[in-house]
Amino acid sequence: MEAKVAAREIVARGSKWSIGNGEQVRIWADRWLPTPRAFKAVSPRPPHADSELVASLIDMDRRRWDVTKVRNTFLPQEAQVILGIPISPRLPQDSLIWAWTPSGRFTVNSSYKVAQMLLRKSNHKLEWGSAQTT
Repeated sequence: MEAKVAAREIVARGSKWSIGNGEQVRIWADRWLPTPRAFKAVSPRPPHADSELVASLIDMDRRRWDVTKVRNTFLPQEAQVILGIPISPRLPQDSLIWAWTPSGRFTVNSSYKVAQMLLRKSNHKLEWGSAQTT
């Protein structure tokens, strides 16, 4: 049972959304940004945020990012990252991809690297926690 849970965690931590039309991806909860490690938005959620979906940040008529909305919603550095994500004129469905290979395809080797990274983080937290209690 533990191996299944560990495998799910590796797959969850190693995958992210590739943006198509943005209709399946939640801005604040899902992993979709091409940023190292987290892949999630770190900007504070503004009170005027009218939607939870990435689709609300895309100008569907022009088939590109709504630059003003992105810049008004995110911190400048994160807005630049988002505006650098290409939007296909076909607006395909969003898709889950493996974030740790250039092709976006899962490999055993890359999953092993993600597992090692998770173990290092876990051990570091354990060491830090035990250092705090002594």
